[in-house]
Amino acid sequence: VPEDRHRDGVVLDFSVAENAILVRHGDSALRRHGGIDRGAVERFTSRLIGDYAIRCSGPEAIMRGLSGGNQQKLVLARELARSPLYHQASMLESWRGADYRKALAQVFGDAWRDGHDLVKKERARQRQASEALL
Repeated sequence: VPEDRHRDGVVLDFSVAENAILVRHGDSALRRHGGIDRGAVERFTSRLIGDYAIRCSGPEAIMRGLSGGNQQKLVLARELARSPLYHQASMLESWRGADYRKALAQVFGDAWRDGHDLVKKERARQRQASEALL
């Protein structure tokens, strides 16, 4: 997940659908007869919009018209759609800011908070174990 969404994560003058497939344009599920399958792209993008509560008029909305938080949610959704387990772990280190935390809370809700608590508990357990060795 890119830290600077405007520089590395989205193309503001592209549609939401075009941004949704920036890193997937070669994916066989989105191609047909050597070209991009517009219907598959629209279905994929509509699913991301619905699953991640991205506020926009639809897949053809221009990215520049979305709020910063909704731009972040699209990037987050796009990346999670590629490899959910990897990106759930790595994105915590790569993004900063209140919009990101808000988007993350919306997307993961209680599951994220529970996971964060587990990480804190595990770090405390490791700290206690290392102190016991001293």
